[in-house]
Amino acid sequence: MTKTKIVAPLQVESLPVFYTTPEILDPARHGALAILPLADLGFARVSNSVPVTVEEFFEMALHYPIVFTRGAAPAPIVVVGLGGDRNLFLDAQGQWAEGLPVPAYVRRYPFILLEPQGSDRLPLCIDRDAAVVVEAGATEGAQPLFDGAEPSAATKHALAFCEAYQRQLAATRGFAKLLQEAGLLVEQKVAMANSRGDRHAMDGFMVVDEAKFNALPDAFTLAWKKSGALAAVYAHLLSQRNWPKLAARFDAAAAVRATAN
Repeated sequence: MTKTKIVAPLQVESLPVFYTTPEILDPARHGALAILPLADLGFARVSNSVPVTVEEFFEMALHYPIVFTRGAAPAPIVVVGLGGDRNLFLDAQGQWAEGLPVPAYVRRYPFILLEPQGSDRLPLCIDRDAAVVVEAGATEGAQPLFDGAEPSAATKHALAFCEAYQRQLAATRGFAKLLQEAGLLVEQKVAMANSRGDRHAMDGFMVVDEAKFNALPDAFTLAWKKSGALAAVYAHLLSQRNWPKLAARFDAAAAVRATAN
């Protein structure tokens, strides 16, 4: 996943992928702005992975490989591309592949809760340069961000969505920490070949070591069953069957590009 430096006035260490110019929503500064429906997801084209919450595992596991980032605080992501920063599930119009679930991380854009340096609050922010942020009244279908000094219905809806996501994120961090403390996360590399002999390889991520997981004492698995962590691990392991489908999607996209050229 890529990260970009944040710009003033909000000061944080680094930004999550997709966000470039987040600003704390303020009626004095953003009272004349409006938000369009999030129809074009082209902004998500720049990454071959997307963060997901543990609550999404069961739906995502049917379609994408779920893996974990490396580092001191592993986080789950779905892999949506091979061979560089390219999302294979978006078409030229920025539409996600029909019938497949879109991660909540993508659906909440351009809104986000960010913690400024020196503060413990999480204000609602908006990516000011997002294509869906426009001048109020300038584009049909755009909903204002504020009604006078008060948040509009659209902003209240965005806040509720982001707050729900933040709660899911907290649970997800707890789940990842549980796996880490149990010593279950190991680095992994995937290598595949298609019918023409072309090879695909991807590394730099972690997965649950299935052998170590199966060797856990019964007391562990019983506690994890009650907490829901056990089902999440099984969903993660099941999702590894999606690597061949991802490689096939890559090959199909490459064939289309070759024909076009």
